[in-house]
Amino acid sequence: MNLRNIFWSVLAVLCAVACSEKEDTTPSFADADRLETLVDKTIPAIGQFREQYGTYVLYHFDKTLDFAYQFEQANHWEQATLTPIDHDDAEAAMALLSQHVFSLYGDDFKARLFPRKLLLVADLVSSNELGLSVPVMGHHQAVANLNSVTFARMALDDVREALADADLLAARVAEMHRALLADYLVRARGIYPVGDDFLAYSLADYAALMDSRRQTAAQLAATDPDFFSNHGFFPPIEDESTYFPSAEDDVIAYIRHLITMDQDEAEQLFDKPLMASKMHLMALGLQQMGVDVLGLNPNLESFLTMETVQAAVMYANDVVTDNPKATMQVTIYKGSHELDRLEVFVNGDLQSTLSLKACDKMRNIVSVDLDNLKKGVNNVVLNLYEEGRKKASVMLQTGVSYATMDEVIGLSIKCSNDPEEVYRRLKKSLGDGGDVDKEENPDLITIAFEKHGWLDRYFMEQDAEYRYWKIYKQDGRVCTIMVYLRDGFNEDYTAPNYRHTGTYTFTYTDEGNLNEVTFVDEAGKKEVLVDNVVYVAGRMVRYAYKGIPYEPKYATVGGVTTRVDCLDETLSGRTFGFDATEDLNPYYMPELPAVLPGNVCEIPLQLLYSQYLFKSLSGVWDGGWKRNLENKTNAAEVTLGEATWTFQFKLK
Repeated sequence: MNLRNIFWSVLAVLCAVACSEKEDTTPSFADADRLETLVDKTIPAIGQFREQYGTYVLYHFDKTLDFAYQFEQANHWEQATLTPIDHDDAEAAMALLSQHVFSLYGDDFKARLFPRKLLLVADLVSSNELGLSVPVMGHHQAVANLNSVTFARMALDDVREALADADLLAARVAEMHRALLADYLVRARGIYPVGDDFLAYSLADYAALMDSRRQTAAQLAATDPDFFSNHGFFPPIEDESTYFPSAEDDVIAYIRHLITMDQDEAEQLFDKPLMASKMHLMALGLQQMGVDVLGLNPNLESFLTMETVQAAVMYANDVVTDNPKATMQVTIYKGSHELDRLEVFVNGDLQSTLSLKACDKMRNIVSVDLDNLKKGVNNVVLNLYEEGRKKASVMLQTGVSYATMDEVIGLSIKCSNDPEEVYRRLKKSLGDGGDVDKEENPDLITIAFEKHGWLDRYFMEQDAEYRYWKIYKQDGRVCTIMVYLRDGFNEDYTAPNYRHTGTYTFTYTDEGNLNEVTFVDEAGKKEVLVDNVVYVAGRMVRYAYKGIPYEPKYATVGGVTTRVDCLDETLSGRTFGFDATEDLNPYYMPELPAVLPGNVCEIPLQLLYSQYLFKSLSGVWDGGWKRNLENKTNAAEVTLGEATWTFQFKLK
């Protein structure tokens, strides 16, 4: 290696140590130069793959930089044991891969969607799951992360063994396709081979509670063997699961089965209309991306040739309103029959009938006006009729919540086990002497976060924090949040001073869906907090927070759907218990997208995001939020360990 190459290699290692765990997938000149020295161009197939598709097929590589570099759970990957192969092994491996793996992907797919690095090893040993790969007796066949895809059992003897046994070859090749399509394409890069039409079939169930009694997957399947297939899902791997899969896990499950299902499973699946339609869309989507689907699995032929949609499907967006009127967006996927009409019932009364005869597209979105809503949860039933049919083809029961924060100007917090249990209020309300808008602004909500501390023996308040948000709305959506922190008092100590510490900015698409959230701190530094937001039928199903992919979780019980994931800084995915008997949260802000995790003054922002006062949060508290209705204080309480925290909202 010449001095120039040594310099770039050392530089790459130093950069790897200094970088955060979020991978920068943009190739650097240093890394490209380093990889050029590692790729064995004496093997024509490897050199050609690099030139034609931009993928470096490596059998000599750096374990940290190429295999386990910069991503979550990197320590599991760094602890794995890799057994290298040599030149002769690599030649045989490339012959097998070219014939049985690479040949099933079109040139455009390989150029755009293949990993930058494809690593070949004789053995990959780890007791931990690596990505989607579960070890068998400690060994992995194929693993993937955003940095690379690794194929094991690529030694000459392993290749010869596979080529001599058709079943063994099929099993190993299936694992490699699984790593490329499910593990790398979907899980690592977030690219779905399917669109809204696939997701719409099970949208209302994604990450939602399976059963209000919290029965497990095993219990539900024992009672009704068709329980999961009727919802369009394969049974979950974990028998103790109580939630349906996320959209991503559903896509991955269909890819897994698409690759491996035999003729018997294919015939059984074809007799389940909902699952057959989803498998058809998955096979069609992969084919359109450039995958030889029938080469991947000949048993898919019947799914590729079936009708795209067999039955009508209908979904409605979640609605929370602060007045007796609301508009609900309803998405309708037309089936084999023409659409006729939509009947709308509110709290048991027929409110309107909409003609659907002009809805001739596969995917149609109609606006339904709702009136005479009552405070709390309103039951809405939508009956969809197809032409020539006397009974409703689809009945959708959902809920509309009528709640308001118009009277709320602030909240305070106290902990019942503070040392002296002596508290005091601010002498003046938030805003007296502070930087607030003087003019009336109907699109402005001011929320004060006041954490009241305890008084020491000198009557000085300890462990206190005061801040407030000015929330600006536009077209019914939050567009700006300006954050202020109390910073001492004015010169005569008659009013507090507040310092502007940052601004959140929310941007939306033309359809009104959230597009991005940015934050600018008091020094002027800008950071993108939320991006890559994906909506399906009006519901947010995926986004990235500071580059980390996240899928919100929902629960639907008795026609009421609400988001039940508790956002924290680690994006742990903890969920609230929900059985549709919770009290409506009077402090819920329907205008504010629930995408920002964390606390303000130790107050979880979930309080503003949630429609309901949840009973429990997994792994944190039991008993949950509890409204204090006896003395009408508009307080909510929650017990965490030995401490009870009280949230008090001040009203105008």
